[in-house]
Amino acid sequence: MAHWGQPEPWQSLTLPQRRRLLCLAASSHHAPSLDAALAHCRVPEPACVEVLEAAAAAGDVATCERLLPPCLGVHNYSVELAALAAAQEGQIAVLECFSAHGYAADGSGLGAPARAACYAGQAQALAWLVQRYPLGRYDDGHAWDLATAAAEGGHADLAHQLLASHAQPAAAVAASSVGIQKQRLQSLLAGLAFGCPLPAFEAFHSYSPAGWSWVLDSATAAGAVLSSIMSSATLDWDRKLAWLQERCSRGACSSASSNRGSADADAGAGVPPVALFGGPAGGISVHIGWPVAATRPDFAQRLRVLHAMGFTFSGMASQEVAEAAARQGNMEALIFALETLGGRVTTPVVSAAVSGGDLHVLQFLRQRGARLTPRDVITAAGYGRWAAAQWITDAAVEDIDYGGSDDLYEEVVWARVLSHVARSGAPLSLLQHLHTEAGAAVDCAAVAAGGSLNAERWATSVAGAGPSTKVGL
Repeated sequence: MAHWGQPEPWQSLTLPQRRRLLCLAASSHHAPSLDAALAHCRVPEPACVEVLEAAAAAGDVATCERLLPPCLGVHNYSVELAALAAAQEGQIAVLECFSAHGYAADGSGLGAPARAACYAGQAQALAWLVQRYPLGRYDDGHAWDLATAAAEGGHADLAHQLLASHAQPAAAVAASSVGIQKQRLQSLLAGLAFGCPLPAFEAFHSYSPAGWSWVLDSATAAGAVLSSIMSSATLDWDRKLAWLQERCSRGACSSASSNRGSADADAGAGVPPVALFGGPAGGISVHIGWPVAATRPDFAQRLRVLHAMGFTFSGMASQEVAEAAARQGNMEALIFALETLGGRVTTPVVSAAVSGGDLHVLQFLRQRGARLTPRDVITAAGYGRWAAAQWITDAAVEDIDYGGSDDLYEEVVWARVLSHVARSGAPLSLLQHLHTEAGAAVDCAAVAAGGSLNAERWATSVAGAGPSTKVGL
């Protein structure tokens, strides 16, 4: 309060920074802090969505009541997001608050909030949702859906409890429902592969009539599990990868494995092998979520292991890997994609690097022949990559000068760039750089919309206009 209760500290903050500070105040459980933020933030009304979400996640009931819109309902977007955040954090008091004010979850009562509670392992919040919305009480489909969400979040015990209480084991499934059971098991296995260690798979064998090999009956099904393994947050991803390879290569006569572990109660009778490793299916009919896999710090190591196992990075796979690595700023994985997998420096790869904003990757791609444009400055700014946006500005100016262009065209282009960048909430230093180095004309309205008060004053001094007046929340 001593610092942020005065207007001066807010003058150097851009709109994204002020919105962030407002959310922090809303989650602080300290009403005077929220009062100060609301008084000085100069944030437009739509930010109430993320502010209410922050308060709900923190469990601040009083702040939620203060920020709740006057009319609640099933399709109230801000309250839906806040309810989801409360369920994920197990904030039952907040859910009760929303319910008391008239909020109703979606038609089933067990939609996104329930899945969020399961993913986070919030069993009590899930129980509250089930009790509060009787229309959403479990049926067989709900149980599988929620169990899969729990598995993705790494909560195998909760997933097992959900199925044990509300789903039928394989022996009780009617013949007409075997196909549905297989589809549910395929989704569950992909969830387990993403969030749980390999031994956790064992608890779910009773739901499959012929083991996990029966579930992995196609390149599509096996590919979904492979995608989850490549993106998995568990430390034993390599063991799960070997486990999958064994089942994909196992035929009807190879059910007995010398590498049988705790997760292997798998007959695999009558199940043909799936050509996922070393076969044409590796890059043609298999979709891997490379953008998620690339978020793992050991992405390059996972690629090397997968490549060594015979997975074929055919089709667009090498390009998708390169794009994902460039977006995450993973130089090691990017070089592997370009030099080993046959990827190329294409426009999508450069665009991914721009959105990621890693200067080393951008410089590397520029050395490989990439050219940058004013539009790339806008893209970088849209993701809040301010340092990258400034570096790209210099590179784009150099490329335009090298290629030759009409001076009037350049003036119009850079003016548009500054307007877009200013509305994105760029710092004053970037706006000044665009003005001095690229010759961009200053758009006072754009600077007022996204910039700091100091930036607004600079803009008016350059353009000779008076500062705008903003209305706070």
